[in-house]
Amino acid sequence: MKQRIKIIVLLTFSLFFTLFGNIAFANSFTSQPAVKEFINHTAKKYGYPPKYITSLLERSHFNREVIIKMEHPYEALPWHEYVKKFVTPERVSGGMNYWSRSSKLISWEEKEHGIPGSIILAIVGIESKYGQNMGHFNVLNTLTTLAFRYPSRSKFFQSELGAFIAMTRAYHIPPLTVLGSYAGAMGQCQFMPSSYLHYAVDFQGKGRPDLFKDKADVIFSVGNYLRQNGWKIDEPIATPAHLSGIEYRKILKDGSGYPVEPVMTLHQLARYGVTPAQGHLNAFNPGLTANLIKLRGAHGPEYWIAFHNFYVITTYNASDLYAMAVYQLSEKLQQAWEKKQAA
Repeated sequence: MKQRIKIIVLLTFSLFFTLFGNIAFANSFTSQPAVKEFINHTAKKYGYPPKYITSLLERSHFNREVIIKMEHPYEALPWHEYVKKFVTPERVSGGMNYWSRSSKLISWEEKEHGIPGSIILAIVGIESKYGQNMGHFNVLNTLTTLAFRYPSRSKFFQSELGAFIAMTRAYHIPPLTVLGSYAGAMGQCQFMPSSYLHYAVDFQGKGRPDLFKDKADVIFSVGNYLRQNGWKIDEPIATPAHLSGIEYRKILKDGSGYPVEPVMTLHQLARYGVTPAQGHLNAFNPGLTANLIKLRGAHGPEYWIAFHNFYVITTYNASDLYAMAVYQLSEKLQQAWEKKQAA
């Protein structure tokens, strides 16, 4: 009996000190200069009481796992490994099912904004497997961790943390319950909070966009994002490159680097020995701007001409590998859809 009482007393003290320790940690965290500056800046930017922001941060927890995952992204893989993860028969069949259930919405979006349905579906497919995997990380914890424990990108993630607080308050979403990716992206299309605020579409006028469950909101939000980031209707995305000579090395862009907007025209690229691959010589306007990129293929380097719309896709995820995966998956989706329609 005495032993049992002793155990109960020890457990009670343990619980007390755990709770006290968590409270003390939360208070010490929000009193740090960088955190106080963030609170005041965010309160001023969005017009919220500083106490509200402070109370949210005091209920957040650091998650070391998100930092580990940020240090080992898929985009660090060579192209031939990356493509195997995202351009798969499973994602093509999943895209066909999504397209069949949403064909009227996709046709409407294509007519309204000119964004190919295959591109929108490829993005949703790569981002979340068409809503099957939207992430299991608590977004408040994730963004707090990256904002204050990931120095190389702290400024970006502090901005996203502020946007998340504003987004959840504006759309009446309980901020402590939202789940997403290890980078804080949310929903079927994995929008970051700032994108959710600026590009999400409430298609049916419900009062708030729902990128977790509402397919119409998802489709039109992705289309809206691409359109507002400069998508050019009926322009190409990418094509294999034919190289001659060695001058092309002067303008070659390694696909593992940071994407840059193209400024050289096809006519100018040709001066460096870069032209569309045989069979496509007369298929493109020589005034189109493009980059020459190199990807690490399974049997050696792959050279591609990447046009303006390819760059627009990289604004969604700043990676040439990502944009190429979206492009190639979209091509397979489009072919499968046309085959289905013709059957």
